[in-house]
Amino acid sequence: MTRSQKICDFIFGVALIGGAPIVAFFVAGFILSFAASSRLVPLAVFGCGFIAFVVACIWRRKHRHLSSSFFAAEIVTAIITSVLFMLVFVAAGYAAYRAD
Repeated sequence: MTRSQKICDFIFGVALIGGAPIVAFFVAGFILSFAASSRLVPLAVFGCGFIAFVVACIWRRKHRHLSSSFFAAEIVTAIITSVLFMLVFVAAGYAAYRAD
Protein backbone atom coordinates (compact mmCIF):
# COMPACT_ATOMS: atom_id res chain seq x y z
CA MET A 1 0.00 0.00 0.00
CA THR A 2 1.13 3.50 -0.72
CA ARG A 3 1.29 6.12 1.98
CA SER A 4 -1.83 7.91 0.71
CA GLN A 5 -3.79 4.62 0.73
CA LYS A 6 -2.74 4.01 4.33
CA ILE A 7 -3.79 7.52 5.32
CA CYS A 8 -7.13 7.15 3.54
CA ASP A 9 -7.71 3.78 5.22
CA PHE A 10 -6.96 5.30 8.62
CA ILE A 11 -9.31 8.23 7.97
CA PHE A 12 -12.04 5.83 6.80
CA GLY A 13 -11.67 3.85 10.03
CA VAL A 14 -11.88 7.00 12.14
CA ALA A 15 -14.95 8.20 10.24
CA LEU A 16 -16.65 4.81 10.53
CA ILE A 17 -15.94 4.25 14.20
CA GLY A 18 -16.68 7.85 15.18
CA GLY A 19 -19.66 8.37 12.90
CA ALA A 20 -21.62 5.19 13.54
CA PRO A 21 -22.61 6.10 17.14
CA ILE A 22 -23.51 9.65 16.13
CA VAL A 23 -25.80 8.42 13.36
CA ALA A 24 -27.32 5.86 15.74
CA PHE A 25 -27.94 8.62 18.34
CA PHE A 26 -29.77 10.77 15.81
CA VAL A 27 -31.80 7.94 14.27
CA ALA A 28 -32.77 6.44 17.62
CA GLY A 29 -33.53 9.87 19.05
CA PHE A 30 -35.72 10.74 16.06
CA ILE A 31 -37.61 7.45 16.18
CA LEU A 32 -38.01 7.43 19.95
CA SER A 33 -39.03 11.09 20.09
CA PHE A 34 -42.45 9.97 18.92
CA ALA A 35 -42.71 7.65 21.91
CA ALA A 36 -44.15 8.87 25.15
CA SER A 37 -41.66 10.77 27.26
CA SER A 38 -40.14 8.16 29.43
CA ARG A 39 -37.02 7.74 31.48
CA LEU A 40 -35.97 4.82 29.31
CA VAL A 41 -35.72 6.81 26.07
CA PRO A 42 -32.30 8.37 26.83
CA LEU A 43 -31.05 4.99 27.99
CA ALA A 44 -32.29 3.37 24.78
CA VAL A 45 -30.66 6.09 22.66
CA PHE A 46 -27.36 5.67 24.52
CA GLY A 47 -27.61 1.89 24.15
CA CYS A 48 -28.15 2.19 20.39
CA GLY A 49 -25.08 4.42 20.10
CA PHE A 50 -22.98 2.04 22.16
CA ILE A 51 -24.10 -0.97 20.10
CA ALA A 52 -23.30 0.94 16.89
CA PHE A 53 -19.82 1.74 18.25
CA VAL A 54 -19.13 -1.90 19.11
CA VAL A 55 -20.42 -3.17 15.76
CA ALA A 56 -18.34 -0.57 13.89
CA CYS A 57 -15.22 -1.60 15.84
CA ILE A 58 -15.82 -5.29 15.14
CA TRP A 59 -16.49 -4.69 11.44
CA ARG A 60 -13.46 -2.42 11.11
CA ARG A 61 -11.20 -4.93 12.85
CA LYS A 62 -12.16 -7.61 10.31
CA HIS A 63 -11.97 -5.36 7.22
CA ARG A 64 -8.84 -3.32 7.75
CA HIS A 65 -5.79 -3.01 5.55
CA LEU A 66 -3.42 -1.49 8.08
CA SER A 67 -1.52 -3.38 10.72
CA SER A 68 -3.33 -4.07 13.97
CA SER A 69 -1.09 -1.70 15.90
CA PHE A 70 -2.95 1.27 14.41
CA PHE A 71 -6.36 0.02 15.58
CA ALA A 72 -6.05 1.55 19.06
CA ALA A 73 -5.00 4.87 17.51
CA GLU A 74 -8.05 4.73 15.23
CA ILE A 75 -10.37 4.17 18.18
CA VAL A 76 -8.85 6.95 20.29
CA THR A 77 -8.86 9.39 17.36
CA ALA A 78 -12.46 8.47 16.51
CA ILE A 79 -13.62 9.03 20.09
CA ILE A 80 -11.88 12.40 20.30
CA THR A 81 -13.23 13.61 16.95
CA SER A 82 -16.78 12.45 17.64
CA VAL A 83 -16.80 14.12 21.07
CA LEU A 84 -15.49 17.34 19.53
CA PHE A 85 -18.13 17.13 16.79
CA MET A 86 -20.92 16.70 19.32
CA LEU A 87 -19.63 19.61 21.42
CA VAL A 88 -19.54 21.89 18.38
CA PHE A 89 -22.98 20.65 17.29
CA VAL A 90 -24.49 21.36 20.71
CA ALA A 91 -22.77 24.75 20.96
CA ALA A 92 -24.01 25.76 17.50
CA GLY A 93 -27.53 24.60 18.34
CA TYR A 94 -27.48 26.50 21.61
CA ALA A 95 -26.17 29.62 19.86
CA ALA A 96 -28.86 29.37 17.20
CA TYR A 97 -31.53 28.92 19.86
CA ARG A 98 -30.31 31.92 21.84
CA ALA A 99 -29.83 34.10 18.74
CA ASP A 100 -33.16 35.88 18.97
